[in-house]
Amino acid sequence: CMLNITKAMTIAIENTIDEGDWKMNTSNISVIEEKNSVKSEYDYMNLIAKICHANLKNSDSVCDYLEGRGITEDCIDKYKIGFFPQSLGTLKRYVPEDYLLRKCILKSPYHSDFKDFQRLIIPIYNEHDEAVGIVGRCTSDINFKMLNIPKYKNSSFKKSNVLFGLNLAYEEILKKDRVFIVEGYLDHV
Repeated sequence: CMLNITKAMTIAIENTIDEGDWKMNTSNISVIEEKNSVKSEYDYMNLIAKICHANLKNSDSVCDYLEGRGITEDCIDKYKIGFFPQSLGTLKRYVPEDYLLRKCILKSPYHSDFKDFQRLIIPIYNEHDEAVGIVGRCTSDINFKMLNIPKYKNSSFKKSNVLFGLNLAYEEILKKDRVFIVEGYLDHV
């Protein structure tokens, strides 16, 4: 799908975004869109992934969880793992609300399930390295099964059309003529 952006839209994320007591350092994000340009929906999903990745340092518990799973900073950067912003205004400032609703990132204009239970965010890319969705994984110490809460929350994308990590492993698969399939996203990482 393509979006025709008819009004001037400049996204220049400042070095620091302040919203109440919440602060996000976004110095590693640089996204500028030209006015009256036609951009794909992949650009918005990629921007969401970048915002979440930049926000990771704001959650000590998610960083501790990743460290406990043996996931290195190099892997975090390679897979652009992040933490969902606790202020929806951060996303809605840079990504149209109707897109966030359509992709099931927002449940309503005022709520997102991705904010709940300290969800780390794993962006999902297709084989062409285009962001097609995000997956949120709960990291809270609660009994998910007992509370009937899913451990994973997906944005709207066709999981059956995407093999996680293929965008990064494609060349190596061809070179070695071998592939290993694992069950979970973090098992792959």
